[in-house]
Amino acid sequence: MSLNWKELDLIVSELDFEGARLQTVIQHNFHALSWIFYSTTKGKWTLYSEIGTNHSRIHESIGKSSPPQYTKTKKLQRFIQYCRANIEGGKIIDAKTILGDRIFILTLISEGRIFNIFFRLYSGPGANIIITDEKYIILESLFRRPNRNEISGDELEYPTVREDNDKFQIRDRIDGMTFNEQIEKDYGKITTDYTLEQLIVKLELQKNKSLKKAEGNTTALLKKIKANENYEENKLFAELLSSNIYLVKPHSELVIVDDWTTGEKREIKLNEKLSSSENIEMYFEKYKKAKKTYLSNLESYNESLKAYEQDKKYYAQLLTLSDNEGSDIRKLQKAIESTNPSKVEEKIKVGLTFVSNKFNILVGRNAKENDHLLRHSVRGNDWWMHTRDFPGGYVFIKNQKEKSIPLEVILDAANLAILFSKAKTAGVADLYYTQVKHLRRAKNGPLGLVLPSNEKNLHVSLDEKRISELFKVK
Repeated sequence: MSLNWKELDLIVSELDFEGARLQTVIQHNFHALSWIFYSTTKGKWTLYSEIGTNHSRIHESIGKSSPPQYTKTKKLQRFIQYCRANIEGGKIIDAKTILGDRIFILTLISEGRIFNIFFRLYSGPGANIIITDEKYIILESLFRRPNRNEISGDELEYPTVREDNDKFQIRDRIDGMTFNEQIEKDYGKITTDYTLEQLIVKLELQKNKSLKKAEGNTTALLKKIKANENYEENKLFAELLSSNIYLVKPHSELVIVDDWTTGEKREIKLNEKLSSSENIEMYFEKYKKAKKTYLSNLESYNESLKAYEQDKKYYAQLLTLSDNEGSDIRKLQKAIESTNPSKVEEKIKVGLTFVSNKFNILVGRNAKENDHLLRHSVRGNDWWMHTRDFPGGYVFIKNQKEKSIPLEVILDAANLAILFSKAKTAGVADLYYTQVKHLRRAKNGPLGLVLPSNEKNLHVSLDEKRISELFKVK
């Protein structure tokens, strides 16, 4: 329930605006603001206003610590920007309410100009805070409402005094408290409860989304594990073919051999376009690839399960409330506005980072890491390097303002590019490098694929000593 006009009048009668100056205005959300005043008699004090909610009110904020809903918005809103530029520092010359109406008017003078601030504690679209000049021309408003002619440049109709009646009464008073203290206590508790309830709902949704994503990830990894769990069979086929190579006829699609592991006959499919030795090599390659995929997915699966359990524990702890509502609200707000710190750490660790002569070198080891580094970790003046004629990871040298990149750094980056490419076996490769701003993404190309221009060329042999030194630097 909002304040009625008699309660508003009592609130204002307890406030001492004489000689006060408006130091600053803080916006907590789209409805709530704090007005910080200073006077020589009272010192620094705060007027809290909440407009356009079910608990619209103004009152002095007397608590020793700010309630949890009294946090600042991260971005300065239009209304606050106007206040900062025009009325902060102004001296209060009048403060009054309108008989029979829920309107409080604060008048101040700032740099020779008169400003009127109308606090209208109505319900629905009538609620607003409107700043006018001395002729009541609207200069700015908390809520812009063209349909009510409440936009800058329009004239605000001055409210008329209404007939007094006994319909509205001041609520039962609490002994030993000013009415400002009582209102802050009553409404602060309601707002805190409401905020806490909303935060719990939001966090529950965040939790469900996070756990559902983790469950989907583990399910997908489990399917990949099952698809490759029989990788040893490819090795067996290669060995059986090697032992029975004389049975493999040219252009055959199938061969039947004795399986010494079971003592039974075994059919092995062949690629008719390949020779017998090439078919053997094909199965060995399948074995190595499937084994690598299986072990990689198994490791990811175990990490995913661990992360899922950590998430459950993380949200369980967050949603375990204490007896301190303010502390609970701050905790939940922080959790909603940020990400689980452990997850942030995981996201940052993409690719590898090396240091050469105080220059950072970033290395992507696969297409996904290459693309991530391109999108999130490098800028136009950073340098990109890649092996020619060999697939491999992207290597980036982070640019330093007004510093040219030493040859040693370029050679270190080149060695890393060879090391994390198919050219590693050859131990020597041609490379090219250019600035990131000269890279163009290939249209409809694979993930991370770029087309360079203005590139320079290098021919480098892999230097094991140089690589060793790079891996030593932390």
